[in-house]
Amino acid sequence: MDRQARTPWLRIGWSLLCLMLPAAAQRYNFQTFGFDDGLKNLAIERILQDREGFLWVATQNGLFRFDGHRFTEFGPKEGVPAGWLVSLHQSPDGTLWVSNADNVVRSEGNRFVKVDLSPAKRARGAQAFASDQSGRVYIATKDGLLIMKKTPGSSEWKGSLADMAGVDPRTMSAFVRRNGEVVFGCGQSICALDGEKAREIHQGKTLDAWRFLLEDPAGNLYARSQGRLITLKAGAGKFVELRSERPLQTPIDPQMEIDLKGRLLVPVAGGLAIYDGSDWRFVSKRQGLLSTSVSTIYRDREGAVWMGMTGRGLARWIGYGEWETYL
Repeated sequence: MDRQARTPWLRIGWSLLCLMLPAAAQRYNFQTFGFDDGLKNLAIERILQDREGFLWVATQNGLFRFDGHRFTEFGPKEGVPAGWLVSLHQSPDGTLWVSNADNVVRSEGNRFVKVDLSPAKRARGAQAFASDQSGRVYIATKDGLLIMKKTPGSSEWKGSLADMAGVDPRTMSAFVRRNGEVVFGCGQSICALDGEKAREIHQGKTLDAWRFLLEDPAGNLYARSQGRLITLKAGAGKFVELRSERPLQTPIDPQMEIDLKGRLLVPVAGGLAIYDGSDWRFVSKRQGLLSTSVSTIYRDREGAVWMGMTGRGLARWIGYGEWETYL
């Protein structure tokens, strides 16, 4: 048998061997970025790729922009508040929005300016911002969902609170679905906007606060608290619990991401959980993860998966979804 004839059988044999190996034997590779690359703070809170392709990283002490080679810091000199940054977003007009515990700033040219949130006070949570195709920006605040609109012919933005009558005004998160529906965590429930009036779509019966919302390409909506994960299946009328054989809890502000194949990526205590719609896979240090404290996860437009790790900086998952190595 010549070499070309043997090659398909060798590939099949290798594939069968890989399938026979236990999941625990799978090992992944990660490229890390830190002090030597200009990232001066290694406690990552949020990651965002802007329209130009730059990667922005919000940390517990500053904002950094990555051009593929080096990080550039944006701090008080550029109008970004010092200290712990919480949320990061880009609206359709290209404006970048950044928040910490006390302030919200937005980009204006190469600088950032403070945003007047009146009649609200402070933004809250890792998913404090969302925006729709009309250009409106939604901000989660303890006073209610704030709707920001850009003044025509001006760079100024003005805000007004949604009508929160009948629902808990404490807004925990904000998200815009593919069909344009605005959904948000409201106290221990989940709400949606009808025009500018809030209505409850999930009544909370536990003490969970729904701090992060996400939709997959199939139209399934996910909501996460620090201790639970629930889903509203496309076409369904109510949320149901999404369970796994391992706890899905996190000690920090819960976050999630969807990869290009529609899999749900969930940072959990001890590493990362990946849900493909039917089964869970768990990635920890045993599989090559650099830290058990994954604070945030992000998929860029090219499909690359980036992770922020408290105290370990930024990591890019090399060859995510393409290949795996085995021990």
